[in-house]
Amino acid sequence: EQKGIEYLGELDGFVKLPVMGEVGAGEMIVPIPEGETYLVPLAGRVKPQTDWFVLKVKGSSMEPYIHDGSVLVVEPARFGYAESGQIVILCEEDGDWIHGCTVKKIKDLGDKWMIIPFNPALEPNAKPKDEVKIKGIVRKVIWEP
Repeated sequence: EQKGIEYLGELDGFVKLPVMGEVGAGEMIVPIPEGETYLVPLAGRVKPQTDWFVLKVKGSSMEPYIHDGSVLVVEPARFGYAESGQIVILCEEDGDWIHGCTVKKIKDLGDKWMIIPFNPALEPNAKPKDEVKIKGIVRKVIWEP
């Protein structure tokens, strides 16, 4: 078994979740829902809840683990909170206006988030917590090569 790869085992059916658009893995993208749904397999340890949603990845900053075209199953972040080390959906926003969102691993630095790409060609960077908000926690990655 490879690190980070979970054998799903037997399939227990599917759950239909709304696709909320694309999310950047590199450049920030404003997700735009288009009324699509995605059938998420009910297998493995993660069982999606009814308020979860799906985002499609565009970009390569999370390679080699999250690929361009991957589907992310996302749990909404309660009160904008996530634990250090989790992979999250981060959005730059100004009040109710979202400027763009990205998928990254985070590390809590107190008043800032260290935003960490998996791609070794890219550098982590710190963003003040009042400039970026955590919108969701990535619970499952689906990739069909």
